[in-house]
Amino acid sequence: MTKHKIALIGSGNWASATGKIMGENILGSPKLQAIFEIGIQMWTYEEMIDGRKITEIINTKHQNVKYLPGIDLPHNLIANPDLVDCTKNATILVFCLPHQFLPRTLSTMKPHVNPKAIGISLIKGMMFEETKLLPITTFITRTIGIPMAVLSGANVADEIAKGQLCETTIGAVDETHVKLFKDLFHTDAFRVSVVKCPPPSIEIYGACKNVVALGAGFVDAFDFGNNTKSAIIRNGAIEILKLIKLLTGCKDDTIALESCGIADLITTCFGGRNRKCAEKWARSRMVGIDLSKDEEAPIDIGMSWEEVEEELLGGQKLQGNLTAEEIYVIIKREHLEKEFPLLTMICRISEGSEPVTSILKF
Repeated sequence: MTKHKIALIGSGNWASATGKIMGENILGSPKLQAIFEIGIQMWTYEEMIDGRKITEIINTKHQNVKYLPGIDLPHNLIANPDLVDCTKNATILVFCLPHQFLPRTLSTMKPHVNPKAIGISLIKGMMFEETKLLPITTFITRTIGIPMAVLSGANVADEIAKGQLCETTIGAVDETHVKLFKDLFHTDAFRVSVVKCPPPSIEIYGACKNVVALGAGFVDAFDFGNNTKSAIIRNGAIEILKLIKLLTGCKDDTIALESCGIADLITTCFGGRNRKCAEKWARSRMVGIDLSKDEEAPIDIGMSWEEVEEELLGGQKLQGNLTAEEIYVIIKREHLEKEFPLLTMICRISEGSEPVTSILKF
């Protein structure tokens, strides 16, 4: 039997953490070594770190010193700066990069993709095409013609890389693919559950929770307690499920109680990068504002999202503000502002058409 060749497309902290899981699983299991090639190619954007190429550092020190410092990576996770060389002949493509880079990446890969390949998306985000939201898996299948699964959950990369207990969810149509991916990712500490819900529903939840996390960050800028944030989370959870039904027609709420659902939403609203950046962004607009006097923050001062991203994320990319732009197009087009009051308000604040203090008025 021909073994599966794995290509990991992305090398940020989440890609490195999941690459570590896959690599260690294969190294530690003769059963998996009979199914998968031992080496995993990880496409890595080449850059210089302290005078050395990042790929050279990863492949000799076995650490991603930029995105996952201090964490040892398995020696079979191989950084490769050449996207075509990394992915050609691969039969399993694991996508883990910011969604805004996906169109260009797929365009480069397309002529060289193995026609028998299957893929799995670890991306939190949505594509936007001709005024229509497209789940990442749908976009990838359309572009390069391979079947796709999705992995999503309450997954903080640093914690996972340290071996802390975590759950995640895999969704796929083909049960054979589900088993393959579960074998590849499941560990005692990284526990994989499988749902029959179509991948697009899982992806929409994973993308929209980043928008709700912006709202959580906005209220954190007011230094309120957890009651206010809990109201944001609860209403956000309700509106996300309504949006999934609107966009997919899926009425199955199973994912709401999975790791890819409420667990991911809660984790992101308390500890994710979108919450952190939204708090910084909001605070820059609230200097001198007295909330006890119901003063409104101005909309024309403060840091830009790009400035916050550069200051706080160390090269990582923010997703929530971009997803908010895309979602708001749908809400406005369908005249659904009253159906989605919280998402509407977060989107309007994020784009700068409402003051940040309006988050309390949804």
